[in-house]
This record gives sequence, structure tokens and C-alpha cells, in this order.
Amino acid sequence: MLKCREVEQKIGTGEIGSGGFMERLAVRLHLMMCRHCRAYARQIRAIGEAARDVFGSSPVAPKALSELKDRIMNR
Repeated sequence: MLKCREVEQKIGTGEIGSGGFMERLAVRLHLMMCRHCRAYARQIRAIGEAARDVFGSSPVAPKALSELKDRIMNR
């Protein structure tokens, strides 16, 4: 059984679907049983969708990314 930290890392880096069958199955089983990891996965998905809405599918300029990071850190 995977630990929450392992699942959190896979969710955060987007590696959920990149592993083999058994690894994907282990992640899915963990998500079925762990409400905290499910909530984290939903939050990461929502953040990704919001970022795509704001920035679209085009690459972000480094200056804009730096400004966004500064605004987030100041909050």
C-alpha cells in the first residue's frame, strides 16, 4: 500500500498515469480509501484548470510567471 506522501508526490508532479499497471492500480486504490488524498487531488486539478483558464494553453512568459509568484507569496 502506498503512503500518502508517495501519492501526494505523484499527484503534484503529474505522474499518476505514467507508471505501470500495478503502480496506477495502487494509486487508485489509495485514492479510493483516503479522503485526504482525494481532496488534495481535487484541489490540484482545480488549480490546474484555473491556471489554464487564466493563461490558456500558450506558454507563459518568465516575467509574467515571476510577477504571479510574487503576488502569491505576498498574500
